Amino acid sequence: MTTVSYIFSMVLQILMLVLGGYYTVISLVGCLFKKEPACKNPGTKTHKFAMVVAAHNEQAVIGNLIDSLNTLNKKLTADAAAARREAAESRRQSEELSKTVQNLTGRVAVGSVIKARGLKLEAYNASDKVTDRSSRVVRMIATLSLVENDLAESGPVRVYIRVKDPDGILLTNSSQRTFSVAGGEPMICTASREVDYQGKEVDLGIYINDIPLFAKGIYTVEAYTEQTKLGESELMLR
Repeated sequence: MTTVSYIFSMVLQILMLVLGGYYTVISLVGCLFKKEPACKNPGTKTHKFAMVVAAHNEQAVIGNLIDSLNTLNKKLTADAAAARREAAESRRQSEELSKTVQNLTGRVAVGSVIKARGLKLEAYNASDKVTDRSSRVVRMIATLSLVENDLAESGPVRVYIRVKDPDGILLTNSSQRTFSVAGGEPMICTASREVDYQGKEVDLGIYINDIPLFAKGIYTVEAYTEQTKLGESELMLR
């Protein structure tokens, strides 16, 4: 019995030694060839969220929570839609206001243009009397009135006169000058005169002198400022 016990003990120790060595080798191999877990997006942290429901009736609690989230989502959606409508309405009002301002600005610009009335061309003889006999004419005078306009800019205003003879030829003398209307093409005037305009009506006359000869027929006169054409008229000489 002693011999049998001794042999059994030795076999058991050898078996334990073999198993220990086997597991030791497996552990060493596992440590040497261990692979790092793959990362889908290196350098990017990922976050996970968990919801803890501390209740014995989890199904009812989760159902109520989902209903609350749906209600909140509907409210947020409605608020976003209302905000979009308000933004669209604000844009529309802003566009309408901009159009109104532009319209009023245009009206003010048009209303601020100086206008005239009563443009007339007359011929005078050497006795400084009005005549319609071409052979007796020594000069002409164009008369008109700049009408009252509170919107117009106050200050010096030059009025230009263009007189054409019956053949459509512009009468010119030493007082002629070049001007343009609202940045248009330059034109030559027969005569001009500057007046001090303060928004009130101004009567003025512009003389056409130093014309060597006046022929029979119809003469046309046009009056301008650098803003606009003031009007035109005619004179018949016999």
